[in-house]
Amino acid sequence: MSDDARDGHIGEKVPEEPPTEVERLREQVKRLQTEPVCLLAGPGRGDCFNYVGLPGHSIPGQHDGDDDTVDVYGKPNGWCWHCWHTHERSELQRQLREANRQVEQLQVQIAGCLTAAEGATDPEQVAKRGDYGWSEAYEQTLQLRRHRDRLRGHLDALFAKEVAASRAGGDQWDRLRDGVPEVGESEE
Repeated sequence: MSDDARDGHIGEKVPEEPPTEVERLREQVKRLQTEPVCLLAGPGRGDCFNYVGLPGHSIPGQHDGDDDTVDVYGKPNGWCWHCWHTHERSELQRQLREANRQVEQLQVQIAGCLTAAEGATDPEQVAKRGDYGWSEAYEQTLQLRRHRDRLRGHLDALFAKEVAASRAGGDQWDRLRDGVPEVGESEE
């Protein structure tokens, strides 16, 4: 029994399934490999300079400017618009990738600043100059946090002395408040 008979299509042709996405892409790749990329390239049409690998050529008196190898729009002379737009698009995509890389690095650096400001920086994992997450702002924030922690330690020690003196009472409290050293203490 034939496939057509099993499917109930006796004598009829079974319609072919539409090509899958992979098959469609393979066909597109084959077409792009056989057809010229440049719109000007091909038999009887000549080649644009980009397609054959040449820069724009000079046209004297074309426009007033330092570089007369490009037209007033910046397109190299001899390049077709398709090649020029493809070149520009590639350049813009390159710039976008670079900008995204910089944004990602800045996000890491800002996160590092926040971590340093909160005091959650492990001394063994501090970013050093040249590291991906290091920045001048990170370094300054880290120094400010360390300075703040030292001052906080001094204030805590002074507060502990103040509490001890207030519990001891009277004379000792007044001397501590006025900055007079206790008997036996040396003045620093």
